[in-house]
Amino acid sequence: MKLLAVLICISYIPIIILAGRLDSYRMNRQQGDRSGQSVRITHTATDATDATEKTRELQVLSEPIEPFTNVTQRVELDLYIDPPENHFAASALGVFLRCTSEGARVYYTLDNTPPTRISPFVTYDSPYVHINTPFRAGRYRVIRAVATETFIDGFLYRSEEITRNYIIEASERPWSYGFLVPGLEGGGYFARLAIESAAEARAQLAGGQEFADFNTSLGIGTYADQLRLLHLPTIDPDLIGFEGGFAGNTSTGQFGYLVPYHNGNRFFGKLVRVNLFGMENETNCMLNVRFEWLDSTGTPQTSGVALEEACIVVLNLESIHEDARGFRKGFIGYPYGFISPGQYDVAIRINVEDFGIHSTQALPLRDVAREFGGYSGGFRDGSWACLNPFRSFFGPIGGVRSDLEVDRNHLRTYHHAVVVCINDSAWGETANSSMLGTVVRSFDLGDVQTDLRGFSEAIRVGRFAYLAPFASGAHTYSYKLVRINLGVVDIIHAMDEALSQQGGHIRDIIDVLDLTQKDPSLAGFSGIFTAGKYLYLVPWRSSHEAYNGQRGHGLIPRVDMNIFDAAGIDVLEMPTYTRSQIPSFPDSDLRGFSGGFASGSYGVLIPFFNGIFSGKVGRLNILDWNNVQEVDLTVDRNLPGILKGFRGGFVSEWQGTPDDLDETDDF
Repeated sequence: MKLLAVLICISYIPIIILAGRLDSYRMNRQQGDRSGQSVRITHTATDATDATEKTRELQVLSEPIEPFTNVTQRVELDLYIDPPENHFAASALGVFLRCTSEGARVYYTLDNTPPTRISPFVTYDSPYVHINTPFRAGRYRVIRAVATETFIDGFLYRSEEITRNYIIEASERPWSYGFLVPGLEGGGYFARLAIESAAEARAQLAGGQEFADFNTSLGIGTYADQLRLLHLPTIDPDLIGFEGGFAGNTSTGQFGYLVPYHNGNRFFGKLVRVNLFGMENETNCMLNVRFEWLDSTGTPQTSGVALEEACIVVLNLESIHEDARGFRKGFIGYPYGFISPGQYDVAIRINVEDFGIHSTQALPLRDVAREFGGYSGGFRDGSWACLNPFRSFFGPIGGVRSDLEVDRNHLRTYHHAVVVCINDSAWGETANSSMLGTVVRSFDLGDVQTDLRGFSEAIRVGRFAYLAPFASGAHTYSYKLVRINLGVVDIIHAMDEALSQQGGHIRDIIDVLDLTQKDPSLAGFSGIFTAGKYLYLVPWRSSHEAYNGQRGHGLIPRVDMNIFDAAGIDVLEMPTYTRSQIPSFPDSDLRGFSGGFASGSYGVLIPFFNGIFSGKVGRLNILDWNNVQEVDLTVDRNLPGILKGFRGGFVSEWQGTPDDLDETDDF
């Protein structure tokens, strides 16, 4: 009994000591809090195997857990957050949270409570917060964030707490639409496609929506009211053969912008703006048309209805500059939209708030540097619009982008690597070589790796820009996803800062992800889009396979932007995936897409060419990574066999229906 009593006493000694230490910790913390200073908590411990006393820094959680309000704020901890207040996202939102100090943690909450030490956090190297729309939650979301770090003096410090409100529609969007851009092969029909329809065929997954009419051929045809169509050649025969487009919210409504490329006869330059709400009444929309151009004296001329009444507006960009034509894709950086020069070298900037030929500006990049041209989309960062390098040409006599008559029938294409960034102050000025290095800047990704060239599209997410790999040469499809670190100010500041360091090089702000480390077939992508913390690449073609009609591939990589390596890649193979439709067998035609976008919980892939020009729109749940469905637009009741070969598209960005903006939705 005596022995048992001794053992019991000994066994309780550590607990008594620990309780005493915790009491002293709480006392020290309270004293620190009362003094208004940062908290440093220390104790001296004796290790049974080492008589040397060791001082350990401990962060002790009080009961209940308290926010960081009693921790001293330090100016060195500057917190950056993107996007800005009241940003709208048509799918999950990836919020970029980063502290200027690389050692800091950024704690955040999504329920409008102050962050604490048990809140989730992001780090400098993994800065994206994935904000979804929980089941039955409102679209109005809030994030509160604060950065903390223990400095060399042993004290814990914090940044200022930041709060941002967002509108995020990452679950059901019953009033959402995809807008498909007509190429040459689809008859010139600009299409509005309903993405979600209430299930009719069977019980669906919770929250799931049908994509096609079960009662049509193979259950993949369109519903009677699923499409709205504008036949643009009825307005003007030139209005066929666009290459990409984008949507823009303005103070007067939401509009879609179609980028002119080649109409079957020539490269053309007629930019089309469509009132997306106005498409509900197709007949009325087609009657309310406006044309604008500059006459030979540079004076704006118009015909048709007033701008305020116009559902469709056509700007003749060639009236501004003869080579303002043959564009490839565009992008928006409010209040401007940018049209990327594809076949030629003239970049265009439109003002979406003051839209018209009078406010549209052209910049002939050839006059700045002869090799500039051949771009596809791009991104806006600060006061800079950066163009994504795609494909150019050269002649045996005149060299890069030769315009010599002797080279006319001997030009050869090549995929190039030169990123060009244009400052806001360059627009409206006379283009000349003195702009290079000042208001027009460039850098060559080929200086990082020689095969970093030929990208199909670019996107900016927070303080990184991502370039989608397409092809580095003829029939040589690319597999290297490029990430550009944009720094804390803008891309040019980041580039200059990197080059100013001793031994600095442009590669210091470039990261490269080899997609084939995950799957050898991951190459050749036609577009890129994002939802939450994920990037999605749109499958096009990974090899030259003339024997099978160049069917392309259907492998979709999903890249976790917080894990920018092979471990962060998931892959879904559309052509072999069992569809969530009746019949449910896979469809090997789900390949060879021209672009894509996210809407709610879905990703939508735009049909182009899968051995034939295709009308099969693919849809999958990009967050749960399942629920593959399709709708075949060539099975449309009214236009069988016509709607196919689209050249990109975009999603509606309005928040629900016009009368469904309930500001009382909670978090």
